[in-house]
Amino acid sequence: MQFIAASLGVECNFCRVAGKFDAHDKPGKKIARRMTVMTLAIDIESFNGRKEVTCFTCHRGNQEPVGTPPVASGESEPSQGKQAPPSAGAVPSAGRIRQILERYISALGGAEALHRISSRDERGEIMSGGQEMAIEVYAKAPNRRMSVTRFSGTKSITLSTGIGAGSPILDGRLET
Repeated sequence: MQFIAASLGVECNFCRVAGKFDAHDKPGKKIARRMTVMTLAIDIESFNGRKEVTCFTCHRGNQEPVGTPPVASGESEPSQGKQAPPSAGAVPSAGRIRQILERYISALGGAEALHRISSRDERGEIMSGGQEMAIEVYAKAPNRRMSVTRFSGTKSITLSTGIGAGSPILDGRLET
C-alpha cells in the first residue's frame, strides 16, 4: 500500500476509511483495485509477467495520471513533472560510476556471492500522513515479499507471492 500511496502522492485515507481499513466504502479503493488488475494484465500480456507497468508509470506522484506531453509546436508545455537537466559537473561520468560499483561489489564478496543471496530482511521507519511508522520487510527470491507496518497501535501486513495463473487478482476473485 505504501507504493500506491507514494505513486499517487496521497495518504492511506485517500482510499481507506479511518479505523475500517477493510471497508470498501470509498470510490478510490474500488478504482485502485481495477487499476491493479489492469496493470497486472498489461505486465502479463506484454512483458511475460515481469513487473514493468505500475501506478507510478502513469501517475508520477499525482492523484490524476500525468497527461501526455505536447508534441506539436505551439502547444503549452506540461506543468507537472518537468525538471531542469543536471549541470555537467553534478553527474559523474559513466566510467566513474562503473568504477564505484565494481569496488562496491568487490567489497561485498563479488558478483557470484551477490547472486547467491536469495532473501533479505529490512527494518526501519517510514513517514506517512505526518506520522512515523515502524516497518519490516521480508523478501525471498524469486517473488515472495511481506511487509509489516505498525502505527497507532495497529499492524498492517501486506503479502505478495508474485503473479501468474491461479492468482486471485488474475482470476477475478479480487473485488473490483
